[in-house]
Amino acid sequence: MVFLMLGVSSGAAVAASAISGSLNPIAVQSQPYSSGLNVSGVPPYTWSVANGSLPTGLNLDSGTGAITGVPMAPAAFTFR
Repeated sequence: MVFLMLGVSSGAAVAASAISGSLNPIAVQSQPYSSGLNVSGVPPYTWSVANGSLPTGLNLDSGTGAITGVPMAPAAFTFR
């Protein structure tokens, strides 16, 4: 199992409680996937993969926090 940490930063400090929502836990190989989280506070925000990597075929939009794409290989990933 691979653990993946997503981070968000802004011009001001972002508290963990400012991040809300949940990621769609199911991604099906060769099928479109779309999910994301929300953050409140002082923009602009920059989302990043803080540890690990996204599954092959998925991408993180650093401006919106959206994770989209088509997963290409079966695997187990844990998002935190």
